[in-house]
Amino acid sequence: APMNDDGTAEVIRSDNAIIELDTMELEWDQAPDRSAHTRMAGDDPAIADISVDTDDLATTDPMAAHPKPLTEQQAALANTERGGGATAVDSTGGVEVSGPQENPTASFDFVVPNFLDVEEKRMLCDWYEHGGFRWRILLFPKGNNTLTFISVYLECGGPVSTSAQAVPDVRADAPLSFVSSDRSPGPWSRAARFKLMFVNLADEAALSQTPNADEEMVGTASSSAHEQRDMARSRRPTISQEAQYRFSHKGSDWGFLEFADRNVVEDPTSGFVVNGYAKLRVEVTLIDESALENSFSSGHWDSRKETGFVGLKNQGATCYMNSLLQTLYSVGAFRKSVYSMPLPESSGANGALNGDGGRARGGNVGVGVGGGSSASEEMSYALQKVFYELQYSPSVVKTKKLTESFGWDTSDAFTQHDVQELNRILCDHLEEKMKKQNPNERNTISQLFEGKLLNYIECVHVPYKSTREESFYDLSLNVKGCRNISESFEKYTEVEMMEDDNKYRADGYEELQEARKGVKFLKVPPVLQLHLKRFEYDFMRDVMVKINDRFEFQPEIDLSQFVENSDGSDVYVLHSVLVHIGDVHAGHYYVYIRPDLSADSRDSQAQWYKFDDEVVSKVKEEEAIEDNFGSGFERKTPPRTLHDGDEYGSSPNIQNGGQTPPSAYQPRSRVQARRLSNAYMLQYIRRDKVAELLSDASENDVPKELSARIRQDHDDEERRKKERAEQHLYIHVCIAEIEDMRNYHGPDLLDWDQLEKHRLKRTLLLGDLKRMISTSRRWRDTQQLRVWRCRRRENGTIRPDTLLAGGLDDAPISDTRLDGSRIQDPMKLFVELVQDQEIRQRVKELQKLRPMDELSRSQILLPSDSQILVFVKQYHPMPIPRVDMLWCGLFDRSSRVEDLVPLVRKISMLGDDEELLLFEEIGLDSVSKLPLEHTLFDLRMVHGGHIVVFQRVDARLQEAHALQVKKRALNSLETSAGAAETQGRAPRPTARGGFGMDADVGEDEAMLLSLSEDLYPAPQTEQKGLPLGGQPLPLAPHYFHYLFNRIIVEVRDCNAPDEFGFPVEFLKSYTYADMRRRVARALGGNKDPDFLRLYPLDLMLDGPRLEPLRYSTRDTLDAILIGTSYSGPTYVPAERKVLWYETTEYHVSEFEDHEEVRVTWRPDGGASGKRDQYQMSQDPDTETMQEDDEHQAPAWTSTKTFSVLVPFNAKFATVLERVAERLTLPANMCLRLMEVKNSCIVRLISPQEVVQRASTMFSGVSTSDSQSFELRCEPDVPRRPHHEWISVAHLAKEMKPRPKRDSRRLSFFGVPFLLQVDSEGETVASLRQSICERLEAGEDFDQWDLYEISDMTYLLDDPDLVWKPRAGAHIELAIEHKSTASNTHRKTSAFHSKPLKIRA
Repeated sequence: APMNDDGTAEVIRSDNAIIELDTMELEWDQAPDRSAHTRMAGDDPAIADISVDTDDLATTDPMAAHPKPLTEQQAALANTERGGGATAVDSTGGVEVSGPQENPTASFDFVVPNFLDVEEKRMLCDWYEHGGFRWRILLFPKGNNTLTFISVYLECGGPVSTSAQAVPDVRADAPLSFVSSDRSPGPWSRAARFKLMFVNLADEAALSQTPNADEEMVGTASSSAHEQRDMARSRRPTISQEAQYRFSHKGSDWGFLEFADRNVVEDPTSGFVVNGYAKLRVEVTLIDESALENSFSSGHWDSRKETGFVGLKNQGATCYMNSLLQTLYSVGAFRKSVYSMPLPESSGANGALNGDGGRARGGNVGVGVGGGSSASEEMSYALQKVFYELQYSPSVVKTKKLTESFGWDTSDAFTQHDVQELNRILCDHLEEKMKKQNPNERNTISQLFEGKLLNYIECVHVPYKSTREESFYDLSLNVKGCRNISESFEKYTEVEMMEDDNKYRADGYEELQEARKGVKFLKVPPVLQLHLKRFEYDFMRDVMVKINDRFEFQPEIDLSQFVENSDGSDVYVLHSVLVHIGDVHAGHYYVYIRPDLSADSRDSQAQWYKFDDEVVSKVKEEEAIEDNFGSGFERKTPPRTLHDGDEYGSSPNIQNGGQTPPSAYQPRSRVQARRLSNAYMLQYIRRDKVAELLSDASENDVPKELSARIRQDHDDEERRKKERAEQHLYIHVCIAEIEDMRNYHGPDLLDWDQLEKHRLKRTLLLGDLKRMISTSRRWRDTQQLRVWRCRRRENGTIRPDTLLAGGLDDAPISDTRLDGSRIQDPMKLFVELVQDQEIRQRVKELQKLRPMDELSRSQILLPSDSQILVFVKQYHPMPIPRVDMLWCGLFDRSSRVEDLVPLVRKISMLGDDEELLLFEEIGLDSVSKLPLEHTLFDLRMVHGGHIVVFQRVDARLQEAHALQVKKRALNSLETSAGAAETQGRAPRPTARGGFGMDADVGEDEAMLLSLSEDLYPAPQTEQKGLPLGGQPLPLAPHYFHYLFNRIIVEVRDCNAPDEFGFPVEFLKSYTYADMRRRVARALGGNKDPDFLRLYPLDLMLDGPRLEPLRYSTRDTLDAILIGTSYSGPTYVPAERKVLWYETTEYHVSEFEDHEEVRVTWRPDGGASGKRDQYQMSQDPDTETMQEDDEHQAPAWTSTKTFSVLVPFNAKFATVLERVAERLTLPANMCLRLMEVKNSCIVRLISPQEVVQRASTMFSGVSTSDSQSFELRCEPDVPRRPHHEWISVAHLAKEMKPRPKRDSRRLSFFGVPFLLQVDSEGETVASLRQSICERLEAGEDFDQWDLYEISDMTYLLDDPDLVWKPRAGAHIELAIEHKSTASNTHRKTSAFHSKPLKIRA
């Protein structure tokens, strides 16, 4: 396949652009003087435009080896006559070109001596000039990373002067810039089609017209020329491969990795190597870049230069939007109107620049790059900017700002929608804005796109006519059943007769009337947009399908015959064709436009352009129109090659012993089968309005304010690019102080994400940073600041660790940046304001060690080796739990914990009689009690940033704890009698009033937690505004555990699973019992949690799981909230944390020892009548007992769903007994059970059948069926003699009735029921009468159709037909009528269609 000589092919991006991998840098190797000769058939005087690029020129591998030079005699023999011009060789090795110079094709040979003995990996021939560019063959005789094939490439060395008549033989290792002074060293490109050949020398010599060939190459002729020709016919033909490529300074070679089989070439009998010589030939044809088959996807196409237009960037699946924007942009009147829309208010500057080049906001240091995000640009300005850039930008225009103004996110950009839907939403949105701008004037949208039509209904036999005028902005025309656009308009305006069952009720007439119904066009808009209905719903397959039928449209259409009172000027010319390629599930949009359309549609000067996302290209009219009619067109297409679907070996391009042709490996493009590519939207322009509507917008049509705003945005973007390019010189920091921590009441020190981020130079000195901070915070003295560097610990906390820059003011701040840390991660700094008292104390200590004149002020602030930074918090459990930061400072690590108590009392202003508890906040959910007698070093407080949390102790907790400690001590004394010391000791009162415990800390803390939970139980009622509904958090560990594990879950009722519930705060560590207690308290009404069951979410059902949580489960809420699906456990998204609750009549523990059977009780037997089956069987004339003041109907007379518990492996007879007990049914009432699925009765269940386990019972129920599965229990009415029970279902009515329907694709709804039918059969009229009476249906029943359900569904429309029930059928009859059921279908796929909205 065609590829680069380094063996790397080209890769395809999602937008079909090509990226070349590992572009090889080329250098020239020195080689001995040599002269290989070429014969050129012509020379192209035109040089292709050189593309602009900043990349360096490519050079060739210095390890290349070259063939030895040939003599003039050998070269002459190598360049045998092949027609065209002749080649003359001079003594210097130059080439004189003669012959027809207008021919763009040239050829030359590369003769390799001693081919079989070549050891060089790569060989190069001399440079030869053609068309102003240098060319040569690049040969890998042993293969390019392949052992069995010879690799051959064509290399282009760039442009040379067109005046040069000869190419001098230069050193192969000379750089291109030094080869010739007139050769351009800059970027270049040239498109060419070439054919590489490995010449069969024996065959060529035998067939040559010059029998006196060089004997050294072909050997001595021992036979006549005719004998040589006969021998040549038995040999293999010349090996050839063809390709095309755009050669450039970034990709200078292209060819074939597997050009020829080495075994074939080296075979002595093959004729490719004669007397050691081998010859390669290349034919080069210069072509225009637009002629390249994949020129647009090569990444080098300059749409602005080639066409004058630019494309739009595809964000993922926004091709439909790009096509629509290009269509609207090409209408000059629309573009001018968009330009004239008012601009939104500017967000303004962010502040003045500081000394480091950053931008200060709010008096803080640096640029706040992450402190907040500005509001999205208004849609009108974003659209103006896109249009402006389409008009003036030299390259592809991006649309990300526009989609952001729509309110779209990344998922919207990767969701493809219907282009016609976007057209309506976008234009409606613009029209609303224009109406607000000028409410008294007609807006541009209505002027361009609004038409008028008249809907009418005219009675045939009475003088009545109803009309209604309606506006339209586009027309949806039928494709199916129509051959062309004229037939679609005829079908659109055809008259429909309203007769038979579809008669019209006219005002003032009692009887229904026959009438004519139709549409007339009153006015057609200047810009007519036609939407071709290529997509429709297939009722047979229950899917959307694409209509790819042939549908013709003309460059000009006359709609005068369809317009009421037309003056004949309703003639329209085709302006754009928007094409959809693909099917319902996947596809691509692009558009053909004639921007320079004239009033005469036959004007051949109106060029068609194809706008395909980023690429714009010129096309012929037949490609824009005829190729998009759809399947069945009659245009002749070129013969298909191998990659078009031919069987291997049948293509004429297959040569070289089965080598795959180059075309089979061309880069993938968006070319698909023509039958899937067809027009989807057409835009016609009124012929007499063409000049007015399509006039291009000039600079004067763009408001100066708009131009200035766009230029300002461009400058800002360039500034941001510069900042990103220079970001390695800067560092982002977050700066916190003690006040920030005092305003924070959560775990750890701070929520760093809420702080403003600043951009500082890495070379900024610590002293300068202190001065900037002091200025912004209005602190007096910068020498009182200590700046601490905060680091993230393994437990996730972020604590101050070391002084920034070692605390030295003359050191740069970047010295403390960890190697390998990402630039995007801001450095976190804590600024400590040192108090005067601490400074004086520090000075006294240092004076004992050295004179003061030897100390700098920054050295005074340096902590000693034994000091660490400590933070002190206070926990308040009542009334609303919270924690407050009180103090931070240095503390000696050799001090005891009890030495902190006086400091704590001082800063909290507590008396000596107050009992205190001290804890250390180790991690986000790790708070441990501190023993007072231990030192900080003993507790591993050796680094800075430790947090001590203290709280006052309630008297009740203190007394209970002291009592428990005494009991534990006594128990210990009894168990260790005679020991010198006891294992546990009673608390000793401390002189400082600390609540000290000498017992094991872990055991003592567990005792405290247990006592606090017993002393402070949860309230019986929900208390709003308090954590966990008022649950006490008496100790600091309780509060921090709450902060770490709290979660909000929506709780819903199982009886209304789709209705919204109420939020409840849980802890992720809750057990199932905790969850039930929490839900019971939230429900109120003294709910007993032991009679509550909870159901987690099932992702596939998008509702509650089929089975509730088991009573014995040990999972916590965190594990329970993991949704279940068929692909395994999946974490439930944050917005889907839902639980369902159910109130039961059994204790939840009973469900563990019994089988639960869910039963739906239907006393009416599934019919919607007012009488239940039991009363009907007892006395058909007795009405159902109604609930009133005198008599209340029994509970069993209403439908309900409930559970009954039966022993494992019980029979359904036991289930019937439990149902009768539960509902208190009459003793003489017989019951029956049946299985209902998808609104159909599947089977009757025998009482002797064993009850299956719940998991087995639902195993056959699919995800979509589970919501409609029902185990129904109902009164069993005695069967009349010679009658059979049949099931009757409710069938959803179709829009178009059909006599036969596939039963596998039917849609049932409602509640099915059983009906008794004579075993010998009944007439259809009798069946309809029985069903009507059973349902107590009204007059509408006559409009309902009756169907027999079997493998196919048959309409029973003959009232005299006798129908007999069939044995074994679970569905036998269905009555078709409009569905009254709500749409409860849930999506079972995560890949669902996202609605198209513009939320600007």
